[in-house]
Amino acid sequence: MDNYVGHDDFMQALKITEEDFAVKGLGTVRIKPLSLSDRAGIQKQHTGKDGQLDVLGMQTAALLAGLVAPKLTADDVEALRNGKPAIIDAITLRVMETSGMDPDFEKKAGDGS
Repeated sequence: MDNYVGHDDFMQALKITEEDFAVKGLGTVRIKPLSLSDRAGIQKQHTGKDGQLDVLGMQTAALLAGLVAPKLTADDVEALRNGKPAIIDAITLRVMETSGMDPDFEKKAGDGS
């Protein structure tokens, strides 16, 4: 009995797909999860030589990479960092969650069986 997922189904499941995300107090934005390469790059770029994470830098980079519409650029970073945290947090947390970066990822992933 072969209960394993097939190659084509597995490869299809890996494709990055965008989604609409409703933000309370704002409206709907379009987001996408970060790829493994994006995620690793952001983590590396925002980890100091002492191993400490630059949480604000990671959050901002994840938002810039994961927000599809409206599309923001590096020119918008200052406004993001000084804007309403609830809006920024809601979008960033959803991007991080869909990218496997959410704090409960290990609990949700289970033991692999």
